[in-house]
Amino acid sequence: MKKLALLLICLLPLSLFAGEPKTADDVTEGVHYTELFPDQEAGKQDKIQVQEFFWYGCPHCYHFEPHVEPWARKMAKEGIEFIRVPVVFNRAAALHAEMFYALQLMGVMNDELHAQLFDAIQNRATRRDMVTQAGIENFLKEKGIDVATFRKTMNSFAVKTKVRRAANLAKRYGISGVPSMVIDGAYRTGSGVAGMNGMLVVADKLIDQIKKERRE
Repeated sequence: MKKLALLLICLLPLSLFAGEPKTADDVTEGVHYTELFPDQEAGKQDKIQVQEFFWYGCPHCYHFEPHVEPWARKMAKEGIEFIRVPVVFNRAAALHAEMFYALQLMGVMNDELHAQLFDAIQNRATRRDMVTQAGIENFLKEKGIDVATFRKTMNSFAVKTKVRRAANLAKRYGISGVPSMVIDGAYRTGSGVAGMNGMLVVADKLIDQIKKERRE
């Protein structure tokens, strides 16, 4: 039952789909994205902000990563702010969220390490124990990361605050499965999107829509 529940967490955004949108004209509100009410964050920052909600234990998030990483680099050149937000759906996800934010605060989190963490959990050929503190520390030590500093940072108030904020954001935006994306606090992708590229097509359309609204 527990395994089924975890699988549903990852499958939900890709279920109940009406076909993968290939172009912006294929994107349908209520099918491929949902408008958020009220739009808690929209228009409150200079840059359009895209938040990707993910979990290292989710296979769909793992397969989405090779698609979203180059897309995020492209968006950065266009002035779009891309932010990864780990979900806290269960104990394992909470541990991974603390790990993510600790590494981020230490200044060592980057796309390469992010991908390596996914591999350590999802890739059968390189799978490691990443569901215990000791297992995570052993892995990070092999990557040349100071474990004592990591442990201290992971237990810090700053990390606890970030994890709590991430959990609140997911609740606020109605994130019930991953991967999901929130565009400028106003729109949520997820249910209805079939395929990883389809989610990015939806995100592109929503970003263009917000740009147009800001110009008006």
